[in-house]
Amino acid sequence: MLFLLVLIFYFLTAISGHGYLYEPVARSSAWLVDSSFRECCTWPNHMEMFCGGMGHQWNTNDGKCSICGEAYDKKVKLFEKGGAMYKGTIVKIYTQGQEIDVKVMVSYF
Repeated sequence: MLFLLVLIFYFLTAISGHGYLYEPVARSSAWLVDSSFRECCTWPNHMEMFCGGMGHQWNTNDGKCSICGEAYDKKVKLFEKGGAMYKGTIVKIYTQGQEIDVKVMVSYF
């Protein structure tokens, strides 16, 4: 029984969660739903926009994260203005206070 519990806890801690915002689509994932983003902005690591990692986000940046999910202290961010994958296209527009439905795609490795 103890072996089984140890095994279960081992596998729970070995899971590496990944995910992305599908609706409204995140800039790093926009190429999945809008073909105009494919040429400039295909990003195979779009599911790994996690602020540089939990340790980096909290120990280095006091919990701050860039608006596109890249590390807050990164000098040039790929998906923000000036970045190599910034297209200048706004993927969605909302009014302040508007309630929206969201879809988040989550996977694990």
